[in-house]
Amino acid sequence: MSNEEVIIKSEVKDSTLFLNDGGFSLSEESHWASWTWTMEVLGIDLTKLSTKVYYSSDGYNVIRSNSANNSHYNINPLIIVNDGVSSHWKSGSYAYGSGPFTVYGTATLGFVSASVAIVVQAKPGYVTGWKESI
Repeated sequence: MSNEEVIIKSEVKDSTLFLNDGGFSLSEESHWASWTWTMEVLGIDLTKLSTKVYYSSDGYNVIRSNSANNSHYNINPLIIVNDGVSSHWKSGSYAYGSGPFTVYGTATLGFVSASVAIVVQAKPGYVTGWKESI
């Protein structure tokens, strides 16, 4: 079982691109979006795993994916979480971020370890995400 949380943030940052024929102004916006998954066992929240992707757009379309990062928040003190190295990329009109995690539990919780990846997919005004077992 799981719960999910979606957060979107946008900030406008002006950039100017000058061409050989005099000048051309291009405005870029910096965005970030995150997706959080709450791991539950037997109806008990154990930990929250989150991946955030940073990207640039022209206001409508993703220009490039800039970076991604992982974070977690342990609710249950018996849980240990290792965050892996996150990755990011642009595909089509979306920016993606992916973060691997290894969650260590105890036999009393019903699992010893679980490896998951949290993936976030975003573009201006839209974000979704999902958990994958790895």
